[in-house]
Amino acid sequence: MEQRRRITLVLVFVLLFGFAVIAVVQPFCSPFGINQPQWELEVWVYEERALDGNDTELDVGVLVSGQAGSTIHDVRLAFEDSDGQVYRTVEVGTLSGLANETRTVRLDRRPSVVRVETGPIEKGNDDAEYWIKGVQQANGEYEQFIQEHQEC
Repeated sequence: MEQRRRITLVLVFVLLFGFAVIAVVQPFCSPFGINQPQWELEVWVYEERALDGNDTELDVGVLVSGQAGSTIHDVRLAFEDSDGQVYRTVEVGTLSGLANETRTVRLDRRPSVVRVETGPIEKGNDDAEYWIKGVQQANGEYEQFIQEHQEC
């Protein structure tokens, strides 16, 4: 009887130890946030130049950061006016892993919102938590806002 109890305790210990090792080594979404994979797709306005009339030129960056194990297809920048109407889009393409793309865009007016549109997202880990962030005008500057937050 005593030997059976020892074997059971050893098996329980081995299983718990194995689970702990997997939890530390392999990223997964857990309710405790342990080693949870996270990534962000962000838009930034690096520089803005006023041109003739109402024309403006923006240097816009698109970044993928974090534990990026994902491929994001058909990434586009969408420029919206104050009524929420998209008046211009610019193709960025496919982003994979950690990426940083910059586009210089000439517009006939200053946008109120610059957001990112995406096609299919191939996740390296289906449990990944991610954010997609755009920028909007606030007090003459562009500030980030969360377009989408996908919890795991």
